[in-house]
Amino acid sequence: MGEVFLAKQVGPSGFEKLLVIKRILAQHHDKHEYLNMFLSEARLVAYLTHSNIIQIHEMGQIDGDYFIAMEYVRGKSLRDIIDTMRTTGRQMPLPYVIDLAIKLCDGLGYSHEARDIRARPMNIIHRDINPHNVLISYGGDLKIIDFGIAKSEMTSVHTATGTIKGKFVYMSPEQSAADPIDRRSDIFSLGIVLYEMITGENPFVRQNVVLSLEAIQRHAVNPPSIK
Repeated sequence: MGEVFLAKQVGPSGFEKLLVIKRILAQHHDKHEYLNMFLSEARLVAYLTHSNIIQIHEMGQIDGDYFIAMEYVRGKSLRDIIDTMRTTGRQMPLPYVIDLAIKLCDGLGYSHEARDIRARPMNIIHRDINPHNVLISYGGDLKIIDFGIAKSEMTSVHTATGTIKGKFVYMSPEQSAADPIDRRSDIFSLGIVLYEMITGENPFVRQNVVLSLEAIQRHAVNPPSIK
């Protein structure tokens, strides 16, 4: 629903700072669902200040185009890293996995416990924890991104009953069945990501979506140490 640009903020005395600009596509301006998701993400993440969550600097509108200016992370997505390891026949060293896992858990835990400026629980559920939405900088920093379909007390977007949002092979059984969910659904998705970081494989990937959803609902996953 949007496009992303690398931008440069400039100021006096040679001040320069790289930013990412996320802009909603013009053809979606009249689609209230997309616009509400875009704006809700900005409002939600603006409350979150944590080293492992992407930071938003500004939200605005210019000539009818809505945009979000956010932190630029010079690095790769966790998806890219896992894919590179798999294609080169390597595994991510366990100390690296543990370090990234701690940072990912820390950021996700913070979002689950986050409160608004009046100290009211926001009850955030990300709903789309997967390697695409985890950025790793070349310096080893980790950032959770894309709260576009997050569920929270602060959002104005409500998912219709029976609607499934998110990447199917990283969903909890409850989310994949379109049942009510809470933060434990994110923790299940996190477990899949950690499993894939260690083994290079998602345990629920099958030939098609239907078989993948069935595996999530019924398949017991062996610990990575069991061959």
